Amino acid sequence: MKLAHNIRTLCRSEEGAIMVFVAVCLSLLLGMAALAFDFGRVTTTQSELQSFADNVALAAAGELDGHSDSITRATRAAANVINDRQTFGIRNKDQTLSGSTDYQLQFYEAPANMDVEPGQPEDLLDVADADSARKAAFVRVSVVAHEVDTPLAAAMASLLDHPYQFASVHAEAVAGFTLVACDITPMFFCLPQPSLEVTQGQLIKMVSQGGGSEAWGPGNFGFLAVSDVLGIDQAGACQNAPPGQEDSCALAASQAVSQCFSQRGVETSPGLSIGNMIAGFNTRFDQYAASAGQFRNEMKYDVDNFAAAPNVLDGWITTASGGSCSTEPSPPYEVDGEIDPTATVGLPIDDCFTGVGSCPSSRIGDGDFSAGLQNYLAVNYGADYSGETPAGIPAWFPQNGTRHEIYKAELANQASLQAILAAAGKAESSLPSCQPPSTGSANPNRRVIVAAGIDCATYESELNGGSGVIPVSKFVELFLIRPSESDGTGANAVIYAEVIRTVESGPASGGTGGILHDVVQLYR
Repeated sequence: MKLAHNIRTLCRSEEGAIMVFVAVCLSLLLGMAALAFDFGRVTTTQSELQSFADNVALAAAGELDGHSDSITRATRAAANVINDRQTFGIRNKDQTLSGSTDYQLQFYEAPANMDVEPGQPEDLLDVADADSARKAAFVRVSVVAHEVDTPLAAAMASLLDHPYQFASVHAEAVAGFTLVACDITPMFFCLPQPSLEVTQGQLIKMVSQGGGSEAWGPGNFGFLAVSDVLGIDQAGACQNAPPGQEDSCALAASQAVSQCFSQRGVETSPGLSIGNMIAGFNTRFDQYAASAGQFRNEMKYDVDNFAAAPNVLDGWITTASGGSCSTEPSPPYEVDGEIDPTATVGLPIDDCFTGVGSCPSSRIGDGDFSAGLQNYLAVNYGADYSGETPAGIPAWFPQNGTRHEIYKAELANQASLQAILAAAGKAESSLPSCQPPSTGSANPNRRVIVAAGIDCATYESELNGGSGVIPVSKFVELFLIRPSESDGTGANAVIYAEVIRTVESGPASGGTGGILHDVVQLYR
């Protein structure tokens, strides 16, 4: 009876019951803490590896500028610039992350190719091929997997008599590069073959392509299609341009129109008439004939957005009369031995274009305009070359400078230039008369444009078809020598432009802004 009583008492007793709950909860808490510890080690390693992958991808992508050595530079930048650390991975004893042993680089031309499994020959670009290097625009970084020790998982595996597996952590990132040019003139021209190089002071006779079966050659030019996304700025100079006249407006504008184009590829724009083309360009020279008259007379435009250059000494006489403006060429300086003292001439083209010597090609000059410069100084400045030493040339005139440097010197000394022209009774004063800026300060770079230089020989089929994306070899800053004109047939326009420089990233010095931006971004 006593045994039965003790059993019943024990069963009814509640003393120590809390210890059962404490033991169970403590086990759960310790398990959760251990799980959190394991999970924290894994997530920390994942975060560190992902950060490393992102930085490597950005460093490599920043070198993919379309040049033949871009992949080599990208690989070197990734290996030498980026060094990082990870905490718990046991792959490297020193815990460092650097060099090509910790990641793999793969280069692609288009983002669509990155959606397939890596390693497919038809999708990957050959890192040793120069043509592939020019195409490479995206890089995928795959960080080598790192094993992370997880104590809880190890303990559980031991208790259950299972083999212990380390947690495996890896990371991947994709980055891309493009060079975007904003506020440039929406035009392209064909670079010299085969070098695709231009140099300061080189003159290019830019001729519009007449279409048909005519081949695109060095010096031919055309226009770029305006992007629907990166197109006319609604607050820019051409915000009120009528539909279909955006391109003409952009050619005439003296202020930013915020059109952006990628060096990775531009699309050509067919259909701009020769007349509108010439009229748009020549607003820079104080000529507002034909369709360009709207930019001078119509109140929907801010006249300062289309004002002429401050120096328009170009051998053309412009006269403003009420709401109209007339333009006529200066009379010849000499006819049958008779000198016309009122005559003026514009800056000279290369002598080889006038029959003195020979040019590298029919549209690419050699930069030598010494004979033409003598004529320019004799006609406009009254310089005398009859003696051993030329006389009558101002000390400030850069006789050995480029035409752009001459233009800038004349701007800096315009009061002296005006006095020289007035004393000789010249019909031109060098100042615009049709549309000077209402604010009294003109854009000194009004006669400078930034255009896309492309390899027309390689992409002639795209040019003739008027479709397809064409890579830009370089953006070039050009100085307009004289007003644009017809080639005499009415089928083509001619523009003489002197190379100032190849525009690199950062602000350019002229045109309608001409700012280039390096855009490097992570895609995933």
